Amino acid sequence: MALSQKDETTNGMVLTSAPGPYELNAMLTGLAERKRLRAALDMYHTGGVPGDAFTASIMLEMLASSMSDRSATVKSLPQESWQWDETVLLLKDFAKKGQPLNNYAYASALKVNKQATRQSNLARGRTGNRHDGEKATLYVLDQMKHSRVTPDTVTCTLILQCLEEAG
Repeated sequence: MALSQKDETTNGMVLTSAPGPYELNAMLTGLAERKRLRAALDMYHTGGVPGDAFTASIMLEMLASSMSDRSATVKSLPQESWQWDETVLLLKDFAKKGQPLNNYAYASALKVNKQATRQSNLARGRTGNRHDGEKATLYVLDQMKHSRVTPDTVTCTLILQCLEEAG
């Protein structure tokens, strides 16, 4: 049942209108608090509700925090970072839809890049694809340039940290 359709048990509307970014962000925040990243990604990709810059920030922060599991051993680290791949998909999706992002969203993307670079550095001795932290940082900067977003202090600090982590 769609959220804006009649609920047969109450003879009323669950929502008086179709859900928008505010409702989507509320649901995503609830999923973030429960660490339900896959459910949040599925909701965003299949929900049909347009997101906004806050939606991107929530999703990207969830991706970054999912990578900060300190209990991971070098052997358990993946060859490639699916979180970074998802970050690129989200950035492209927002750009394709013409939805502007802000420094908060780009800073969150840089946090994912920093974590992916850190994991790649931990697994340096292994063969396989490696996350290119420098290239990823420049990709985020390029996205900011195309969106005409000037980096703020936090974003500039994260850019420098990403480049330092990439070595």
